[in-house]
Amino acid sequence: MANISGEKSQPRVTPDDQRTQAANIQILWAYPLLIAVAEVTTVVISPQAGLIAHGLLLVMLIIHRAITPREAEQQLTLALLLAPLTRVLSLALPLNHISQPYWYGLIALPLLVVAWLTGRRLRLSRRKLGLRPGNLLLQGMVAAGGLGLGAAAYAILRPAPMAGDLALHAPLLSALAIVICGGLVEEIIFRGVLQAAAVRALGRWAMIYGALVFAMLQIGYRSPEYLLLALGAGLLFAYIARLSGSILGVALAHGMANGTLLFLMPALTANPAGPAARLAPWAIGAGTLLALSACGMLLRQALGRRGAPEAVAPGIQPGVLRELRIRSNLTYVQLALRCGISARLLAELEYGLCPLLPEHIDLITAGLRIKQQTALPAAHKR
Repeated sequence: MANISGEKSQPRVTPDDQRTQAANIQILWAYPLLIAVAEVTTVVISPQAGLIAHGLLLVMLIIHRAITPREAEQQLTLALLLAPLTRVLSLALPLNHISQPYWYGLIALPLLVVAWLTGRRLRLSRRKLGLRPGNLLLQGMVAAGGLGLGAAAYAILRPAPMAGDLALHAPLLSALAIVICGGLVEEIIFRGVLQAAAVRALGRWAMIYGALVFAMLQIGYRSPEYLLLALGAGLLFAYIARLSGSILGVALAHGMANGTLLFLMPALTANPAGPAARLAPWAIGAGTLLALSACGMLLRQALGRRGAPEAVAPGIQPGVLRELRIRSNLTYVQLALRCGISARLLAELEYGLCPLLPEHIDLITAGLRIKQQTALPAAHKR
């Protein structure tokens, strides 16, 4: 039968294409395992051997990015470079004669520069990275949960106090290096750049993927309990950042957890009879309760948006997406591979058979390599 729509016939997705795509996804899921192997090498054999293992992983990711034709995989492998790079910097920089609180700042500065350049390369806006304040009251409630996370981490790890270092150096600067650099930079990397890139390649599994990569980098603490805590915190932070649209609260919570682990809890343990030690359990409990309340509020808002008609992207008709795809001379399969979604879902979105959500707009405009704010309204007017 003739094609009366005027559009080129679309190539059928063959079983070989499906197997190739499944194999590519399996390779992506192998990278957290390889990070774990490199971390175990660092702990069991030597830091030098771990440095080599992470360096090899960097080379592997660069080669993968160069040979894969799928743009979503290219973006994820580029973002994944930040994970082994984090460990390469901590192992390669000459930090032995530098006070431990300042390690965070010295490692975080180059990581922040690389993360910013990676975000630019991936065309990630500040909104997609979560670099906006959001609801400040809610973000503050989330941040208070860092007290409980830090206390739980201390109960597992029992690190040595840093009081000696702090007596010789500026305590405020040391605390800021750990709280801000250790929290903000890691959240930009894992809940910002990596999670945004993983959404394009893995869809709904992106948050689990980012949390898994984050947890694998904690193997150096040699504690299965802490590994599970890091995995759970990573998942929680990922969902909070996704639901709130901001990483401010989780970055502050991450930083407060570091400060509680390395400063507050050792100080309270050293002086258990002091007034601060008596007030600490109440403060930790209140902070945890505030964070749980914030999570409940975010979940309720998300459930409300899911059932509301305004969840559909406003002002954009499904036919506009079809017009833009045809104008770009792309088939369903080609654009679906770029976006990291199925060709069937793309067709359903174009013909209005499936609700067009803002997250779909983000993926499709990224695949079309256009700016949503300008291209979509212009096409809609036509």
